[in-house]
Amino acid sequence: VNLFGLGCGPLLAGVLAELIPAHPTTVPFEVHLALLVLAALALIPPDTVTARPEPTWVRRPQIAVPSQSRWTFWAAALAGLISFALLGLFTSVIPSFLGQTLHEHHPAVVGTTVFLLFAAAVVTQVLCRRVERGRAVRSGLLALPLALALIVAGLYVASFATFLVGTVAAGAAVGAIFIGSLDTALSVAAPDQRGQVGSAYFSSAYVGLTIPV
Repeated sequence: VNLFGLGCGPLLAGVLAELIPAHPTTVPFEVHLALLVLAALALIPPDTVTARPEPTWVRRPQIAVPSQSRWTFWAAALAGLISFALLGLFTSVIPSFLGQTLHEHHPAVVGTTVFLLFAAAVVTQVLCRRVERGRAVRSGLLALPLALALIVAGLYVASFATFLVGTVAAGAAVGAIFIGSLDTALSVAAPDQRGQVGSAYFSSAYVGLTIPV
């Protein structure tokens, strides 16, 4: 769901920019704001949790790294950082390459291409649910350089088809790495620390999404 939501952003923005070419840099943000309002309204109903901590004005973020199997967690977090670094790189520079190298200037095509990366990751996560976590991570890490090579080859020879194959392959690699590494990180967490350890993992992943780019 996380990656699917990330992929829907470029897809929706590209379609809106294509349909309303007079305001391609404003309409997507206006629609985004409207969706944020709907999301806020959806959070109004109370949840089902009855035991609550005392309310405080400032709450310290609950992030923790398990004291046992610390190195296992950091290895998983590093794998998550690598997979999200590809997502950040792809979404930030590939639209420029599509226009300058592959001569694909339609915003809907650009948005759909970026969406394909995330969609492939989502499908791979569903297919890898029963795959052993270490095998999933290793397979993804091995496939990632090959996928990147296809992307580079597609740009080098100006082949949009080759580029799309590389895009789907890269998304599949990211999906395998993500689901395997997240499962590994949570597997070493104590039952009462799963939320905190999961937050630590996602913090590392989002560092990969932003800082390397």
